[in-house]
Amino acid sequence: MIKPLVSVIIAVYNGEKYLADAIESVLAQTYSPIELIIVDDGSTDNSAAIAQRYSTAIYRYQKSNQGQPAAINVGLQIAMGSYLTFLDADDLYLPDKIEHQIAFLIANPEIDMVFGYIKQFLSPDLNMLEQKKFTCSEKILPGYLAASCLLSKKCAEKIGAFNEAQKMGSFIEWFMRAKEKNLKYTLLQNEVLHRRIHANNMSHLSKNAAHDYLQLIKSTLRRRTLHES
Repeated sequence: MIKPLVSVIIAVYNGEKYLADAIESVLAQTYSPIELIIVDDGSTDNSAAIAQRYSTAIYRYQKSNQGQPAAINVGLQIAMGSYLTFLDADDLYLPDKIEHQIAFLIANPEIDMVFGYIKQFLSPDLNMLEQKKFTCSEKILPGYLAASCLLSKKCAEKIGAFNEAQKMGSFIEWFMRAKEKNLKYTLLQNEVLHRRIHANNMSHLSKNAAHDYLQLIKSTLRRRTLHES
């Protein structure tokens, strides 16, 4: 039996510190075949050089920084896999992430999307002061995140492109659209992702982030009102 191709999309912007670790976690998957797509959203650091060290990866560079949703959409447009998943450039897959999830979807074709559990960890490069400032749970947590998800390409096409105006919370908005289309999803008990906590991803309380999340709530409520009318 020929196993289906899985496309993994990594959108990166100035991610030189952690990108190689993320890529290696994809290459270490127990499942194959995998198509690795790296979309560089206008990085000005060494992200391009790091990505291009991996000859098996498909690399795309955008001249200007357009935001993670736009980079993901580029990946979706060129993905050849029958199944899709995502990975932030600072996080890590567990080795059997894809194998467990695709086996479940193949065995349960009535399910459109599958998620798994995640565990947060403090990045080793944090200094002592930063380690005291940031906290993360030692428990595994239910992960309704892009990187903990696996879905068929047909399912992704039903949902449509990521909202490029939604800089923060773009996957939440995308997942809301999936639910509104009555696509079925489930959470497996497997731990599939290690989510890195570091200085640059702890700025979620910025004014821009708060504005984007407010817009997300408003757009979701508008769609629900239209759907119910």
